[in-house]
Amino acid sequence: MKKWITSSALALIIPILAYGDAFSDFSHQSGLGVDNCNTDDFQKSANCCDHFRHGPTGPTGSTGPRGPTGHTGKKGKEGNTGPTGPTGPTGPTGPRGHHGHHGATGPTGPTGPMGATGATGATGFTGATGATGATGATGVGATGPTGPTGVTGITGPTGPTGPTGITGPTGPTGLSGIMSSAEFYSIVPAGANTVVSPGSPFVFNVDGATYGGLITPLSNTTFNLAVPGIYQVYYQAVLAINTGSTGVPTSIQNYVVGEMAIALNSGLGFNTLHYTVVGAVLNENTNTAFDVEGTALVLTTVPNTQIQIINPMTNIPDVLYDASAAQNLPTGGSARQFSTHLVITCLVNQS
Repeated sequence: MKKWITSSALALIIPILAYGDAFSDFSHQSGLGVDNCNTDDFQKSANCCDHFRHGPTGPTGSTGPRGPTGHTGKKGKEGNTGPTGPTGPTGPTGPRGHHGHHGATGPTGPTGPMGATGATGATGFTGATGATGATGATGVGATGPTGPTGVTGITGPTGPTGPTGITGPTGPTGLSGIMSSAEFYSIVPAGANTVVSPGSPFVFNVDGATYGGLITPLSNTTFNLAVPGIYQVYYQAVLAINTGSTGVPTSIQNYVVGEMAIALNSGLGFNTLHYTVVGAVLNENTNTAFDVEGTALVLTTVPNTQIQIINPMTNIPDVLYDASAAQNLPTGGSARQFSTHLVITCLVNQS
């Protein structure tokens, strides 16, 4: 009996001491007295009396040698689950004991908090690359996208120069800047007024410089344009207006208009080109002279067209001014005679 108390009783007393405080109220409610506690009560209840309330836990003693396994006692009644006490420090692991009998499975306790994640272990060494397997058969599928264009290669050396090809045929000669040009002029005679009647041509009795041979005089008033084309015509004269006492007949005094124009004859007689008329108008009763000049482009459509510079007015004559009759000249002074000009230039030969 003494041996049983040493092993089994101690096994029961230790948990009773640990949980004595938690079950103290239960002992009072059960009505058990201090004097009524005995060994059998220990097997029936861990809360029999106040004699087993414990003080603070003392230091853990050294683990003694394990005794022989005792007989399995009867299963006591399951008590109420007390509150979970604070977790004490983990003691040193004792030696592994003999495998005891499997006790009844207790109720599953609450899940504890998840522990912290451990540090990642070092990466292992890469294994050696295995041998390349045999190439499989080509599958049938859609063609993949074209890859990017590769870098342009280095330019190769320049090849030898090939033989010179055959010279092509010579093209037609282009138009020159000026096909032909000619100048005609006259000097106004001194001491006598030169009158150009209405519709009559001016006189250009001196041949000046000429080039190309396409423009030639037919008379002192008429000139020939040999080829169809575009001609530039310049014409000029100094005309008198209201000549007063200069000796001009009374019938032509006091006229205040002077005009010049180009006329062409393409085979049907001379026709005045109205867009070429130039001139001036001055006040009456004034002895005046003025320079009239014009420039125009003329188109001819047939060979050997004739040209004249005419007085286009119907009943008013033109009077070439005699500079020698100018009034109020300084004593002993004189003036050179005026000139009239006609310059014709062939710009485009359309023959």
